[in-house]
Amino acid sequence: MKKIKSILLAVLFAMLCITACTGQRDEDTKIESSKDTKKKSKKKKNKKKDKKKETSEEETEEETEEESEDYTNVSDYTLAGTAWIADNDGSYWEFRDDRSFYWYKDGSVTNDNYFGGTYDFLVGEDGLDILDSGYDGYEYAVTKNDILDFLATSTDGYLREDFLCFEATYTTYILDGAEQMTESTMIPYYGFFSPDGKKLVIVSMATGYKYEFTKAE
Repeated sequence: MKKIKSILLAVLFAMLCITACTGQRDEDTKIESSKDTKKKSKKKKNKKKDKKKETSEEETEEETEEESEDYTNVSDYTLAGTAWIADNDGSYWEFRDDRSFYWYKDGSVTNDNYFGGTYDFLVGEDGLDILDSGYDGYEYAVTKNDILDFLATSTDGYLREDFLCFEATYTTYILDGAEQMTESTMIPYYGFFSPDGKKLVIVSMATGYKYEFTKAE
């Protein structure tokens, strides 16, 4: 009887050892599995972070490009190196890069019937500010507040950055092949570019006369 009891105890002990070992292996497996899951989860998180980073970088690049495009559009507001055709009479006003200008009665005839001289211009906020300070202290008939009041009530859709102020100093006037001017005359103008830069409306601050132009291609 004692011998049988000893055998049963030995078998029970052996079973306990097997169960313990199996349990340990299962626990180790669970731990390893948990580690693998955590690694996978970590990889997924890293991938998400990388994707977010890439998306953020792409968005930043797109925003930079948009800002660059906007800047380019604003910088197109210039007189230098441009020419304009008057909507009312077809006359051709050319503003050269060296700050000289020629206003031809007919753009196809450049040796007769034209005004010529030099010009200075400012656009946007600088153009508005110069109205109060003036080029070389010249006092304009229009003030910055006049323009701001106009913008506040205008339905034309103009913005401050569309504003233009320039002075044209006329030094020559050739009519029928003969010089008509004996002394230079400066005339200040103000006006607005259209948002696409293809139209220009200006007003003479000396006469109040309005001119409308289309940019020559």
